[in-house]
Amino acid sequence: MHVRPYRPLGEAQLRHLGDLVAGVLAHWAGSWGIAAGAVAVASVAPAVEALPLLQAKDAWRQQWAGGTGAAWCDWDADGPREVGQLVFPPDGIYAPDAVPGRLAAAGMTAAFDDLLARLRQSCLGADAGVSQLQPLPPDAARHGSGAVCLSVALGRARVGLLLDDACVRHMRGARSVGALPQLGKIALGKALDRTPVALTVRVGDVELGAGTLLSIGVGDVIALPLGLDAPMSIALARGPELCKGFIGRRGDRLAIEIANKSSNQPK
Repeated sequence: MHVRPYRPLGEAQLRHLGDLVAGVLAHWAGSWGIAAGAVAVASVAPAVEALPLLQAKDAWRQQWAGGTGAAWCDWDADGPREVGQLVFPPDGIYAPDAVPGRLAAAGMTAAFDDLLARLRQSCLGADAGVSQLQPLPPDAARHGSGAVCLSVALGRARVGLLLDDACVRHMRGARSVGALPQLGKIALGKALDRTPVALTVRVGDVELGAGTLLSIGVGDVIALPLGLDAPMSIALARGPELCKGFIGRRGDRLAIEIANKSSNQPK
């Protein structure tokens, strides 16, 4: 019995593929002196979502094939020239319409070929073969095929890639994120040694009537339900009581002497 696997693609998988290709583009742009942001991944989507585009192409410019899958590549006719504009930007003042010379033309061809080679290696490895003008397989854009369409923006031009299921799985496996290293032991006491903590000394609580509160004035005395020799509560700001202590003086400052720890003290 013939079984056809169904491979859905989630957003995390598509984002991972886009990040891999974006890294290739960044290295390529840096090595050719192209400004950051001039090249980017324009879109990544399951191939079925690009079905009209795929059906409109009788053949793609190149097919890359290896032991780990296959990919198809196509680009706008002015793609190499657009790369040349990025590598050799025209002089906007003295020669805005200058035609690139032979050296510049050779350079933009080399830069574009280098881009294709890097993309090919990132998708399938260094041993992938190249075939010219190849049609897509008939089931490339069916639902659950696992194939992905990816578009790269080179200035105003585009390079399109179609990656089959085996290629996508190779890229995910070869560049998957490794396990995070184990955290080392932390000396918690030392780490918190200099952490500031606000403490509150609660002298006492008292209830007053609303009328008394409205008529209170300077010089009035409010008696607290504590004796002069009673310990006061010391607590974290907006937290539980930590200990009790007696108020006093040290030098020219008020001070509090710890009397005993509270049973509610956090551990």
